[in-house]
This record gives sequence, structure tokens and C-alpha cells, in this order.
Amino acid sequence: MRKRQKILAKSAIGVAVLIMGIWNGIGQRRWTERMSLHERKDQIKCQMESQRKDASMNMELTETEKDILKKISVDTSAIEQGLLLTWQKALIWDMREAIAMLEEAYPSHTFQIVDAADNRMDTGTESTFWFVADGKTKRYVLYRTEKEGAWAIRDTFFGTLLSDPYERALLFWLQKKVPECVGCHAFFDCAVGEAYTETSLRAVVQALLTGKDTLANFTELYVDGTNCGDPKALAGQLEREIRRQGIYGAYEIAVLLQRPEETAVHAETDGKGTTAYAEAGEEEAQIYVKIDGEEATAHLEEVGGYTHIEAGMERKAETEQTSETDIEKEKVESKDKELKLKEKEQRNIIKYIDENRNNKRRVWSYTFSCFT
Repeated sequence: MRKRQKILAKSAIGVAVLIMGIWNGIGQRRWTERMSLHERKDQIKCQMESQRKDASMNMELTETEKDILKKISVDTSAIEQGLLLTWQKALIWDMREAIAMLEEAYPSHTFQIVDAADNRMDTGTESTFWFVADGKTKRYVLYRTEKEGAWAIRDTFFGTLLSDPYERALLFWLQKKVPECVGCHAFFDCAVGEAYTETSLRAVVQALLTGKDTLANFTELYVDGTNCGDPKALAGQLEREIRRQGIYGAYEIAVLLQRPEETAVHAETDGKGTTAYAEAGEEEAQIYVKIDGEEATAHLEEVGGYTHIEAGMERKAETEQTSETDIEKEKVESKDKELKLKEKEQRNIIKYIDENRNNKRRVWSYTFSCFT
């Protein structure tokens, strides 16, 4: 009996050890999978530092690295051979670290460094790199600073990713307070640190809109004030809401005072169709015409500064009995059409404000800042 108990006890201990081993393995895998971005960046730093120490004076360079060094160096033949001075080697390693960190922070994008500057002193160093993203021409800046053995990277690319979601969220919030606000443009050109990444965009937007974070930005607000007697009242209401929420930034409010004139249309007909030319007004217009007492549709096209309109016959179909499904479908389509028309109207207002900012009879502007 005791022998059997000992066997069972050993079996239980063995099973427990096995379970603990499996559990520890799962836990270790989960910990690895959840390794923070900060830790992965530390790994990149360690790998690069190790390569720096092991590298000889001769370095294999990419064509991009050669081109950048040639811009700021004299001995181009030595660069072609990879025979670099100490500061040149340091700059190349800084550049490689910069690219690795950008790819880690923004995995959905590709980067290429196009220019560099080096500032090395006894108290610390700072390398500055200008880079482009996703094959486009717009330049961004990355700063790599090092002091007392510790280094950090800041870049201006994050602001480009942030602008669109921030604009949509800010406009949605503002329209609840001031429905006359029809659009906004936000510009973030500040250099941010390693905490700001592609995966943190949503959290950053929420933090900015609740006043819990501050990033330097300039935001333009577009307001339709054509149905309001006092544009200052609309601007004041927007400013109060932004200050109450503590949304950091510098602002310009542009209020539309007068809509474009009605479009003047002159039509000619040759018996086959109708051609009309609009002399003034908005870029897009909706025109209803009749030919021989029947409805026609108008097609608009920009031609030499005029709006070219061709109308063709479109007979009405006889009214038929429709099902409830068809009625619901029509309601949905009607709402979608109404929403699209509203969005188009808002885009037209924004465009018209931008075109008439210097015309004080049509656009009134007001600036303020919220830095507290």
C-alpha cells in the first residue's frame, strides 16, 4: 500500500513539473510576443553598438550612403573605397540606426535618407537626417542625439500620419457644439520621440482632444456664417469650446460671410440637344432643363474657364407599384444622396474660403492660441 502511494506521489510530482514547464513555456512565449516597442528599440541600439565596435576602418557602403557622404566630404575617392574618417563612420552608423528605428516605429511605410548633417562636440552629439517616405518627395527631419552614453531619436513624420485622424475626430466633436463648422485642416510639424508610433495614433488623438497631451500644431477651422448675422459670435463659441476642453494648438477661424453669386446660364439649341455655358458661380452646379416639355439630364464639364453643359432626353417611366423593400431602399439611397450633397457643399465652402481669404467682404478671419 505504501509502495503504491509512493508511486502515485512521484507520478503527481512528475505531472506537476510537466505542467509547470509547459505553462512557463507559454508564459515566456507570450512575454516575448508582447515585448514593448521600447524594448525592441533597445535591442536595435545594442545590435548597432556591437557592430560599431567590431567594424574596421573599411566599411561597405550603399550607393545612398556614398552619395550622402560625398555631399559633405572632400575625399570622394576614399568614400568609394569605404575608407572613412572616424566622424564619417559615426555618421553612417547613426544613419543606419535612424532607418532601423523608423521602420520599427512605422512598419507600414518605407523610408530613404536623402541628406545629413553632423554636429559632434565633447559634451554630446547630434546627427540630423532628412528623409522621404513611400517614394514621395516631401522631406521630413530626424534628429539623433547622444549625451553621456544615452541617445534618443525624434522625427517629424508622425505628424503626417496624425493629421487625418485628428482632423476627422476634431471636426466631429466641434460640429456637435457648433454645426456651422464645416471643416478643419491641422498641421503637425513638431519632432516627436519614440513614444509616438504608428500603433499609438488612436490613443494620441484621444489624448489631444481631451487635453491630456500637447503637440505643437496649427489648425484652420472653416465656418459657414452665411446664415448668421455676427461671425464673431460663431468664432467666440468655437474658441470657448476649445479652451474649455484644453485642446492644445494655434488656431485660425475663417468664416464665410457671402456665398458665390448665382450661376448665369446662356443656352443654345440646335434641335438635337441643348448646350449651355455658365459664366460665373461655383465650380459645380445642378441645372434642370426641359426639351419639348420633357425632363432632361445635364452633364457638366469644365471647358476653357466655362462650365459646359450637355443635356439629353430622359423620359419618365410610368409609376409602378413598389414593394416595402424598394421603399426602404429608396430611403437609404435618399439619405446617402443627401449626405453626399452635404459633404460636397462643405467642400465647396472650404474651397471658396481658401480662394477668397483676402476678400474681407466674403471671408472674416480670427486667430487665437490655446497653450495652457
